[in-house]
Amino acid sequence: MHQLAQAAVEGALAAGATYADARFGMTTFESLHARNGVLEALRQSESAGVGVRALIGSSWGFMAVAEPSELTARQAGFDAAEIAKVERIGLDYVSCSPFRVPVARLAAAQAVLAGAAVRDK
Repeated sequence: MHQLAQAAVEGALAAGATYADARFGMTTFESLHARNGVLEALRQSESAGVGVRALIGSSWGFMAVAEPSELTARQAGFDAAEIAKVERIGLDYVSCSPFRVPVARLAAAQAVLAGAAVRDK
């Protein structure tokens, strides 16, 4: 499980974060149902997740994934850094849906260019 948190941190640092940390959590649930001393049901389930926070400048980005693999943990780190970048330029809403990340990057680029144009005048 340490490798999943490490992958998340590595993803954030590779995306430009100056600092990143990650946590891994796992929950196990068990239930037992009996009636009149007879076992009727026995259930067990587990859930796991990785959360990562990334710092770029003075802006934080946060991302979490359930049922992580090394690839999704690394992507969560990357997404956390991307959120920090967007926060840094003043955007207040980011969706890391795979379909919306390119739109968020375009909006961030447009905001940076608009800010540069204002400063250049």
